Amino acid sequence: MINNKHIKRLILPAILALVITSCEKNEDVPQPSINGVSTPATYSFERNGSSSVSYSGQTERLDQLGEIKSKLKLADAGNQILGTDLLAMYANTNGNGSGNFSFSSTKQLEDKTFSPDVSYFQDILTSAANASNNGANNITAANGTSGLLTRGNNNTILVDENGFEFTQVFEKGIMGATLFYQIANVYTTEEKIGPSVDNTALVDGKNYTKLEHHFDEAFGYFGAPVDYKANYSGSDVVRFWAHYAKEFEANIQLSNPLMNAFKKGRQAIVDNRRDVLDEQVQIINEQLDRLIAACAIHYTNAALNASNNGDRMHVLSELYAFTRSLRYSNPEFRKYTITEIDALVDKYIGTNLWNVTPNGLNSLKDELSSVYNWNAVKDIL
Repeated sequence: MINNKHIKRLILPAILALVITSCEKNEDVPQPSINGVSTPATYSFERNGSSSVSYSGQTERLDQLGEIKSKLKLADAGNQILGTDLLAMYANTNGNGSGNFSFSSTKQLEDKTFSPDVSYFQDILTSAANASNNGANNITAANGTSGLLTRGNNNTILVDENGFEFTQVFEKGIMGATLFYQIANVYTTEEKIGPSVDNTALVDGKNYTKLEHHFDEAFGYFGAPVDYKANYSGSDVVRFWAHYAKEFEANIQLSNPLMNAFKKGRQAIVDNRRDVLDEQVQIINEQLDRLIAACAIHYTNAALNASNNGDRMHVLSELYAFTRSLRYSNPEFRKYTITEIDALVDKYIGTNLWNVTPNGLNSLKDELSSVYNWNAVKDIL
């Protein structure tokens, strides 16, 4: 099932190993590199005494995702919600989600989502609103019936007739189809940061070049503070993909490799080092792909250990969304095609979470661990 067409991954192992090793050094000071491009201490860059970094649009979209999740969690708590509200938030109608956002913005999640999947996420939101009627009437979910399930912490979740928790499938799904997709298939591609993208003239009225700004936008979708590093203890919020790198740091150690690749890639742009930028883009894409696989493996373990239906459907929904998110990898660096990922999901998870088996979960865990080199930690993630 592994796509071996792109052999460029095989000719850079020595460079990649050296870069990842350097990523694991103390991040309190800039790190020198044998190729002459330093790794800055933070994702902070200036020109003429002012910041040249800008990714406010990405921050606004992360905020929107957080508020859509909060709206869905109202339904988890047994409240009825409206599909029109959810769809307005996804498309950011009227610049404030038709009054459902706590802030105004010209940005939206819908138009940045992998376009063939927009209707898929719209359907999730519409179905969540419809199912919230059952939740509001305190109907307990069962195979074939949407409703509420109680978790071990006594919180309830709203699931559809096949056991999928709307909140988790939407949030984790958008992390893949929008946040990861934009990093891997838009902002780290040749169209946005290739040799033809201007890195000399400043964008009109701005303090950055097009190349700098596009790379900053990729970083913005990662969800990390500018001073993020392994075992981050700063005051800023760590969100979405950066959050999961931090959560699993003890077992997978991807926080520094990813953050250092973003910092060093941006420095390479400042230094006009195309070769170094290309190396860092490869690291970002390959290690984000591995992070998603690690998330999926973690939730196979959580599902195998779940002691009640509420907990089980909760983590199975996350497992489903994370595994499905592997389909958004950049074709140049991916290990599976979209068709292969869809087949993997169909084989081991399927369309009804009530029917998922321990054998299927263990088989999925074994395959992902082998393909993504997580065998050493697959049982403790």
